[in-house]
Formats: sequence, C-alpha cells, structure tokens
Amino acid sequence: YCSRNDHDITMVESEVEPGRLNVLAEEDVAKEDLEKERERRKNELYAFIPSGLTKQQVERFMSLLPKNMVYNNTEEGHKRHQRELLKQLPLHDVEPDACNNLTAEEMEQLKKVARELEAAGGQGHVVEVSGDNKGTCEGCSREVGENELVVLAQHVPNKRWHPNCFTCATCNDQLVDLYYFHKAGKIFCGRHYAELQIPRCGGCDELILNDKVVRAQGQKWHADHFCCLRCDKPMAFDKDEEDYASRNGQPYCLPCYEEHFANMCQVCQKVIGAGQEQLTAGEHHWHLDCFNCSACSKKLDPSKFLMDEGKIICHPCYANKHGKNCSACGLKILDTSLGAGDKMWHPDCFVCIECKESLVGKSFVSPPEGVRCVPCHGKLTTRTCNACNKPIDKGGLSHRENFYHETCFVCSVCQTSLQTNPFMVRDESFFCQPCFDQKFSKRCHGCGKPISKAKGATSFVSVKDTSWHDDCFRCKDCNKLLGDDDFKFSSDALSCRGSCTN
Repeated sequence: YCSRNDHDITMVESEVEPGRLNVLAEEDVAKEDLEKERERRKNELYAFIPSGLTKQQVERFMSLLPKNMVYNNTEEGHKRHQRELLKQLPLHDVEPDACNNLTAEEMEQLKKVARELEAAGGQGHVVEVSGDNKGTCEGCSREVGENELVVLAQHVPNKRWHPNCFTCATCNDQLVDLYYFHKAGKIFCGRHYAELQIPRCGGCDELILNDKVVRAQGQKWHADHFCCLRCDKPMAFDKDEEDYASRNGQPYCLPCYEEHFANMCQVCQKVIGAGQEQLTAGEHHWHLDCFNCSACSKKLDPSKFLMDEGKIICHPCYANKHGKNCSACGLKILDTSLGAGDKMWHPDCFVCIECKESLVGKSFVSPPEGVRCVPCHGKLTTRTCNACNKPIDKGGLSHRENFYHETCFVCSVCQTSLQTNPFMVRDESFFCQPCFDQKFSKRCHGCGKPISKAKGATSFVSVKDTSWHDDCFRCKDCNKLLGDDDFKFSSDALSCRGSCTN
C-alpha cells in the first residue's frame, strides 16, 4: 500500500494556508486577508517565513534548518511544501469531506478529534534569545546562547527549541511551518498527535473511527481495507495473522501467495506453503521435513551440509564420495582437514614426524618425508661449527665436509685468522704457515732455521740425513756455493772437493 504522500499531488479547493484549519494558527486569518497574504508571499524568497523577523534573521533561521525543510518560493518549492504539510496535517483527520463514506457516528467521532486537535494545536514563533529566554533546548539539551534564534510554543511555556530541534516527538520530522500539537509537555505533528487518540488505517491512511480494527503486520486497518494486494479480496477482521502471508511488507491471501510467490521444495517438488517452515540456500528451498541427506537419508543440520550435483548431502557421505586420504594414517578424511600442497591430514594426524607434537596453528616445514615443526627441522638442517660445536646462524666457512664460524677458523698455535691466509692441516688441526714450519718442517743444517714447504719458498738440498737451504749449501772454509758434485761431506760439514781458495 502506498502512502498518499508518496506520489505527486493535485491540490483541490485551496492550498493549506494559515487559517485553512483552525487548529493550525495561534491567530485566525480572516478569509478576506488570504488574498493579501498570497500577494505578500509572491515577493518572498521562501514559501514560509516566520513572522516578526528581519531579513537577516530570516536567513539565519533558514540556515539552521535541514536543507530538505527549506522551501523556496518556486513551483517546485511550493509543491514540496504542500506535500509535507499534507503529510503532517492530513485533511482527512479533521474534515469529513476529505474522508470516504463516513457514517453519522464516525462523522461525530471525527468532529471530536478535530476539536481535540484545535485545542492542542498552535504555531511556534521565532525570537532572538535575550536574558528572559535563556536556558537549555528541549530537543538537544544544549545551552542556548545569547542572540541565538529559538522557537517558542505558547502551549508549552518556559521551554525553547533550536529551530532544527523543533521536531515531532514520534517521527522526529521537522515541524512544517512550526505547526505543533502538544501533550504532556511534548510536541507532535498533527498526524501523530491524532494517532495518540485514534488508530490509523494502514490502507487508506484515515483514522479508524469505529471498533472494527484489524491488527496485522505491526499496523491497524479498517476491517474492509485489510485486503490481498493481488486479488483485492478483504481478509476478515476477526482472522489471525497466520491466515495471510506477507511479502515485502505487503499482505496477500494464502491462495494468491502460494500461486504467485511460494517456493517449490527441491526434494518433493511440492509448494512450500506460507505457514510452513522452510530452509533456503541460494536459489534452493526445502520443507523442513525434506531436509535429509540424499545419500544416507539422515536428518541434516542446516549449518552443516554440502551440495553435490544439485542435491544436499552430509559431510561424511560427501567425504566418502569425493574425500582424500590422510597423508599420515591413510584413512578417508570425513570432516575437517588440513592441507599443505597436495597433501591432506586429519587434524589429529597433523603432527611433527620427529617430536610428535601437534602442528595445528603452528609454523611447519613440509619436506618429502613428512611435516616437521620448525625447531625440529632446524636441528636437522642447521650447520654446526666443527671447532666450538655451536650452530652457525649466519655466514661461516667450510673445509672438506666440515663447517666453521669465521671467528673459529684460526691457527691452533697463534690464533691468527686463516680466513684469507695460507694454512696447513696436521692431525685435524689448522696451522698458519709460519707456525706449521716452526713445529713440523725440517731445519737447515747450515743456519738451523726451518725449511718451509710453502709455495714460493726457497728450495733446499738434502745430503745423507741433513737438509740445507740452497743459499746455505756452501763450503765451510771459503763460503763458496757448492754444486751437486763438487763437494765433499764429512764430520757434518761441507767443503770443496778440490783445493779450497782459502
């Protein structure tokens, strides 16, 4: 059902103006003054301007209102203004001629409502705050400052509102043209004040002036207005809500609902009636009693089911049909699984192959032989220094199949780093060349110093059990360098074979 105010309106008889309804103005406007009022408005910028304000105050007042509640003095502005007035001040709440087929009793009841509206209604007036008007705003409870504009209501003395806070206590809409109706210290628009006294029909929007009221869909209806939206057949006022169906907030009789809107059960292919419980997943629908596994026929949990080729199926049946085998135990994975690459595990089987601790929620490494926790994998793959037996976290050197910290790869005698220096190995110990020569090399029979075997070192000569630097292989008498066959060796000394120069 559409509200009367949801569409463009064509005004009949006359526009709603001050004096159009006695309940709207604090001062009656005589009919002969309406023409003067219309002429005055033609020269104004806005469709409504509070009386008694200067031009500057008018602009300040308009700037304080929500933009959609400022009505310019244009055709469109007047149209919006009239629509909002009719929404908040329905003519059919006070004028019998605007209602449909009232009985004599209903007409008297409407007149009573009109009198109550007239007694409770008024129009707020805007003033600039001075010492007498200071206080807090009834709408937002904020302190009203000096020279601010506020709205006062004659029927609610000693209270004030910011212009944008002067709203209906029920719908919170801005009160158009400051028209209000008061009750128990609160202000309302005419529509919702009337509804405090008499229920309103959700179909025709008129007040229900008799005791035949249908309560349905959170609203109240004339007995003959609660109709099926499709066939327009009235649904009797004494029926329960279960005897009709609702779609997008609109009522339908059960035959129309089931013919045009009811879903078809995916299993039994029968209509799911308006009062029947149903389950829905995407475009599929089921009777509650039909929601069973298509493989084993067991009742399905609506929160735990799968679709298989358009049919519903439980997790175990789906796993038996499509599931993978656990990489640890080899059995089918029927429910929750964990995966890494192309391998799957039961949660209880997802453990480290070394320490057997669960890996659920933990970091892991997946070599071909299985999954390991990071600590176990680190122990198996981290290099250890062959000198200090501690892990090598960064960098390092290798010799043959062993690894060393850079700081541990040193001469075993003088501790000099061997990282960039020549070194020798003896009995799995490392030596710099000088220390190795000093400890293990032969000594020259002439000078007593080590004969180094390092690359580029001086060559040497061996005689019987003695060794000599080339430069030390000299005659003991004349100091002449000796050749391979011009010397003789006796008493551990060298001499010329022939006559010596000395």
